[in-house]
Amino acid sequence: MQKLINYLDKELMVITKGKSNKLILMIGENEAYKYLDDIDYNILIINNIDWDNDLAPWDIKEGKMFTFNGGADLFLNKVEDILKYVINLLSEENIHISNVTICGYSLAGLFSTYAIFKSNSFDSLISVSSSFWYPKFIDFVKSHKISDKISKIYFSLGDLEGKTRTKFFKDIDLATEMVYNSIEKTISNKKFEYNHGNHFDMPDQRLAKGIRFILSK
Repeated sequence: MQKLINYLDKELMVITKGKSNKLILMIGENEAYKYLDDIDYNILIINNIDWDNDLAPWDIKEGKMFTFNGGADLFLNKVEDILKYVINLLSEENIHISNVTICGYSLAGLFSTYAIFKSNSFDSLISVSSSFWYPKFIDFVKSHKISDKISKIYFSLGDLEGKTRTKFFKDIDLATEMVYNSIEKTISNKKFEYNHGNHFDMPDQRLAKGIRFILSK
């Protein structure tokens, strides 16, 4: 089943295949599902996102490089409303969701990671090539606790993403490892891996690898 839905000013894509009681909630447009032909899944993709507002935990202005308006908390409230709405829709199709993973790439990965600190709506996290260079995010992670519901996490990063002179991105390897190490201490089912390539190489395939790990037994 594949449905396009407009709800709360967001475009939603709901894709179901086979029998599963797990839902992968994906923040931002992607086609990872095309690389999951051999497994069952339920996927909800939230599109039409204001990346510089919806996904930003707090306001940041760095000269001419970045301006982010911290709308993540408001967007998270909307995500939770969308999640409830879609779970009800799926139940009408006799698909009863009991486990939800939040998943994102780049700034959406940053938001997804932020969300498991701020919400109890999720059971697992997929964080791929996430924007952990975001100012003060590591401080936030170190001073806050993730939801007790989180039981499984998957992180990945391109092995060339830190090969840059840009000050915000050059330490992304270290930043990602620091965030992962802070979170994984209380999680027994976890994985962190490097994929070959830079930030823009094969994002859908990288997301699909995370989904496979989360949906595996």
